[in-house]
Amino acid sequence: LSYNRLNVLKNNYFKKLFKLNKLLLNKNYIYLIESYAFQDLIGLHTLEMDSNFLKSFESNLVPNRFSLTTLSLRDNYLELISQKTFSGLTSLTELELTDNFIKSIEANSFFDLKNYNTKLNLINQRIETLIPYSFNYLEKLKNLYLSKNLLIKLENNTFTGLIRLEQLYLDSNQISIVDKNAFIGLEKLKQLVLS
Repeated sequence: LSYNRLNVLKNNYFKKLFKLNKLLLNKNYIYLIESYAFQDLIGLHTLEMDSNFLKSFESNLVPNRFSLTTLSLRDNYLELISQKTFSGLTSLTELELTDNFIKSIEANSFFDLKNYNTKLNLINQRIETLIPYSFNYLEKLKNLYLSKNLLIKLENNTFTGLIRLEQLYLDSNQISIVDKNAFIGLEKLKQLVLS
């Protein structure tokens, strides 16, 4: 259903599509997902909603969210990563969030992504501040991309919990202050890009 003119996903939109495992809704005009739009999609493993007008996303919209392995919300208008954004997405292996308007990340937002081990792409957002422990629980994450944001300061314990992180990209920000313990706990870090 990509490259169409959908704007609201209404309740029971995908009624009785129990075996559907991949849903591509890229390049539409979707700004609203009603609470039960995905209700019957119990076999869903991949959900792509790139290039739409979503300002928020809550994982509880997906009925069998524990089985979702791929979630792509690239190029939307997301403003916040909250505790509800990824709640229950314990099987997620691919996550794409590039080119949104994310300004902040709530504490414990990544609680259910403890096994997520590839990359977290937060390139080209509007993030000005990262609270300490923003990435707590992402213990297996290897690559974190925070390029092209509005970061000015890196506070103590900003990256605490990222014990297996190997690459950290902070280029194209406005960082002028780095607290002494901002990078504490990044013992596996091999590449730090601050240009």
